[in-house]
Amino acid sequence: LQKLLKVKKLDKDLKKQVRALLSMFPDVKRIVLRKTHFKQIRLNRNNRFYGFILKVCELIFENLLPSEEAGKYLFSDFRRDEGKMRTLFEKFLLNFYRLEQKEYRAKGEQLTWQMETLDEDSATYLPTLNTDISLIGKERKIIIDAKFYKDTLSVGRYGNQRVRSAHLYQIFAYLMHQENPMDKKTLSAKGILLYPEVGKSCDLNYRYREHDIQVKTVNLMVEWREIRRQLLAIIR
Repeated sequence: LQKLLKVKKLDKDLKKQVRALLSMFPDVKRIVLRKTHFKQIRLNRNNRFYGFILKVCELIFENLLPSEEAGKYLFSDFRRDEGKMRTLFEKFLLNFYRLEQKEYRAKGEQLTWQMETLDEDSATYLPTLNTDISLIGKERKIIIDAKFYKDTLSVGRYGNQRVRSAHLYQIFAYLMHQENPMDKKTLSAKGILLYPEVGKSCDLNYRYREHDIQVKTVNLMVEWREIRRQLLAIIR
């Protein structure tokens, strides 16, 4: 709150609210805030309701930049940072599916490469294979790879649009390496490349053996109930 008061161009009404809130914390000690402070906090069942507001505070802290004026700050627009937005989109989707449906268990899944390593050194150089979102039900499994790009499809030299090959390879690798002959649902698992909608929606459908592979978009510029409807429709 103290740092927000020093942000240039902060909305006047917000500044007024921040001042009012600050007056409610006269006995709270002022410290030089560091990133490590957020990592040291341990939440439990009795105080976990602080989790969300602490994440908001951390987001504000990470995006405050010193300005040319001493003691003043600028707020960096994290929406312009593709890496941060991709992480935000991925975490949003994972937590949405954890909270808003009961048919599947939602988690990030670490897969094992289904290849033989011929010596010890080779094994240590294999990259990790982690899904963004694995939805695991009693009879069905869906793997969602969250992508955040300015353009859903790539454009070739002649202006023709194509699914991004690297993204297709990635979802394909997830599907191949999660297969387990003892678990029938893994042999017919569905893979979804999911992007925010930019300009126009995308709904492409393919199949490899028993695996459906889809490329889909979700419109995040609509009212939240419609976003919820879209995301639930994608996994039905």
